[in-house]
Amino acid sequence: MHGPDGKRTVELKTAYHWHCEECGVENFALPRKAELTDDEAEEAYRLYHYLDSYSPLPDDWRQFEIVEIPDVVECDQCYAKFATKDEREGA
Repeated sequence: MHGPDGKRTVELKTAYHWHCEECGVENFALPRKAELTDDEAEEAYRLYHYLDSYSPLPDDWRQFEIVEIPDVVECDQCYAKFATKDEREGA
């Protein structure tokens, strides 16, 4: 893929950064897509975009995704597994 200046570009995706407590290696974990019913997905879309229940949805609204942190991560180096916690939720 090329940008407007002709240079190659890549698409960045959300990832979670963590360090292995066993071997110290830096790791990245991809989020998982939340499994929602159609009604839950529509409600989440409306909340995210501040739409009331009477506003029409755009044709592409189903492309909207909610992602969650993985429950468990595994080190790429030593294969140690760890449960995860969301730092936004506090200690």
